[in-house]
Amino acid sequence: PPHINNNHVTASCNAAFYIPNYIYAILYSSSNLPDHLPILVSIYFIYSINSIYNSALINTKFNAYKLTQYKKILEIDPQNSLANYKLGYIYYDKKDFQTAFKYFEKVVNLYPFDYDGLIMFAWTNLQLGKSREAKILFKKVLLLSPGDQSATTGLELIK
Repeated sequence: PPHINNNHVTASCNAAFYIPNYIYAILYSSSNLPDHLPILVSIYFIYSINSIYNSALINTKFNAYKLTQYKKILEIDPQNSLANYKLGYIYYDKKDFQTAFKYFEKVVNLYPFDYDGLIMFAWTNLQLGKSREAKILFKKVLLLSPGDQSATTGLELIK
């Protein structure tokens, strides 16, 4: 994406590759492991914190980029089920269930027996308080995937 500093991403990716290899080299080639233990713990701690921070920062910016791109796809092809599904999922994740509903409804209307579309549409209906509709959708999911844990959990929450 154009708005992410590529040098920062490259540095993070390089660190993500080299640090585990460095740790591996110390663990398996060192005859005196206890001397290296404080270094290993420090590296692991810094690596973990850096990974979590970079992941959250990059994902936030990348999700905004994906949102824009999927909307552009729908301007060209409003029936694109993948773009509709991905937008629905992004909005569901943001807890904007009303907007997610619109996209998942489109997916289910295009592909009434698509598992992913049905299960997300069912959960979206449940989040919006539409228990009756959610129940029907969860049961439809169970017809496609008997014993599905997500659908079963959804139905248990409705009872």
